[in-house]
Amino acid sequence: MKLQQTINERVSIVLFLATLVLTLPLIAAAQEKIAFVSTRDGNNEIYVMNADGTNQVNLTNNPASDDDPVFSKDGSKIAFSSEREEFQSPEIYIMDADGSNLTRLTYNAGAGFANHPSFSSDGGKIAFVSNPPAGGHEIYVMNSDGTNQIRLTNSTASDDSPSFSFDSSKIVFHSNQNGNAEIYVMDANGSNQTRLTYNAASDAFPTFSPDGSKIVFRSHRDGNAEVYVMNADGSNQTNLTNNAAGDGVASYNLDGSKIAFGSTRDGDEEIYVMNQNGSNVIPLTNNSAWDYDPSFGGQPDADGDGTTDATDNCPQTANADQINTDGDAQGNACDTDDDNDGVDDSQDAFPLNPNESVDTDSDGAGDNTDTDDDGDSVADADDNCPLVANPNQSDADNDGIGDTCDPQTKPGNAEQCRNGGWMRFNFPRQFKNQGDCIQFVNNGR
Repeated sequence: MKLQQTINERVSIVLFLATLVLTLPLIAAAQEKIAFVSTRDGNNEIYVMNADGTNQVNLTNNPASDDDPVFSKDGSKIAFSSEREEFQSPEIYIMDADGSNLTRLTYNAGAGFANHPSFSSDGGKIAFVSNPPAGGHEIYVMNSDGTNQIRLTNSTASDDSPSFSFDSSKIVFHSNQNGNAEIYVMDANGSNQTRLTYNAASDAFPTFSPDGSKIVFRSHRDGNAEVYVMNADGSNQTNLTNNAAGDGVASYNLDGSKIAFGSTRDGDEEIYVMNQNGSNVIPLTNNSAWDYDPSFGGQPDADGDGTTDATDNCPQTANADQINTDGDAQGNACDTDDDNDGVDDSQDAFPLNPNESVDTDSDGAGDNTDTDDDGDSVADADDNCPLVANPNQSDADNDGIGDTCDPQTKPGNAEQCRNGGWMRFNFPRQFKNQGDCIQFVNNGR
């Protein structure tokens, strides 16, 4: 009965896992979101939608202009710029991914401003653009609560649109310090600024790929705005869009396989998505207003089981049910000791019962509760070999340990030779009879 139950349970698990594998792409996709700017309500508002374009929701609902949305890497926050309090100069704000808990982070007097925020990978820092007292556009960094604002660039030109690498070690940005807008990269503390593009036309709005190997950016080198990609060192610059219309600011999705971007190819600007090599372009928005400046986000779900990595007790192993029998940090799907009894599941006859791990007679009852562990119909309390079946309970040497499990290999006294005991000794030889055994004892051999 127990064997059949185990087989049925394992078949059910296999069928469940097979179904789960088939649905992984759909589940994983549902975790990704795209924040973007839309004018469909008469002014610039921050919207968010699913990665397939469904469920488009206005998060800001404010009469002032809201721009530059960017997700935190864990998908829990969105930073953006807004003119909502002065209706003149933008400042940086932060909100939860659903639009709640809105907080202002920067306060600039007079004509001061702050815009184009970008989160570090851990969400603890935000790079942004602001104007110092002497004017211009410079790149700053601050804590994600607005404190400790530090200037990173210091030039007479405009440094703009910073974007952290996914490991937060680098910041890519564009600057016109050499005449027109070009792409630069620097260390996260502002040092080692290196120019990556050299073109007579404008190259701007760069963003790192998740693995840090690529940078996507907008370029006008072909006479109109196109989405380009290059290696992180500036090599192999490639046009991804090749379209007569204007293609604008772009953003990688969480695994780097997709790029969202704005384009006017259908008249007004809409949000599109394409494969990372520029193929399979798909429109995500379609209305008479302008939709632009997309930013991929959402909480990563590496195993695609519908539970984000931040809360998944087996982030690399799909386990939609999140069952965790022993209450430790690992779910049963990836825990090698589900009941935390110190016995590996592969060796545990009862992997979900911390009080049992052995079933000597394979009767479905663990040895700790089984009153006849060896299944020989003699209760453990009366059995002289409780873990080895010996229904006749023979004990030739009368030492309380049944012959079946008695470790003794030679007789210690004449009594042990009597009543057939002589037949079980094989050290140093097999005895021919009881007398042979007694003689061995008496001779002290």
